Amino acid sequence: MALSLHSRMVRRVGGVGVIALAANLLAGCYTQAPVDLSMTSPTNADVAVELNDRGRYELKGSIGESPKRVEGRLLGMSDSTLTVAVQNVISIGGGRATWAGESVQLPRTGVSEVSQRKFSRTRTFLAVAAIVGAVVAIFVGTDLIGGGGNGSGGDTPPPGGES
Repeated sequence: MALSLHSRMVRRVGGVGVIALAANLLAGCYTQAPVDLSMTSPTNADVAVELNDRGRYELKGSIGESPKRVEGRLLGMSDSTLTVAVQNVISIGGGRATWAGESVQLPRTGVSEVSQRKFSRTRTFLAVAAIVGAVVAIFVGTDLIGGGGNGSGGDTPPPGGES
């Protein structure tokens, strides 16, 4: 009875663990790459805009107290501003405020860096390999595949005596 209960618990915890691992690893399939805004305009790209002290001062709390980073979709840019459809604002203290895509103009003088979210083949491959490895480990560890023998280690003699 205890072994059966333990086996069911291992399978449930293992299944939840695989789902949690998969979610975390798949989020790692992307990386942030710096964007040179003097070259081309990556409009409609998901960007993270790091603000400097001047940016925080010029925005004067209009996007939250002590914003450190603004995440969203770059809608356009001019010589003096970046227009972003804001999805998240991260404060210096680590707090996160979720927005609904409101358009905000950020002064270029208040921006220290802009990075773009890019798909990473290497991270994706590693994530998939880790997930497959975890699934195999759960199947092997809980004896869900193979086995099925009677545990005697040999052939069962035919009924009625020895052969």
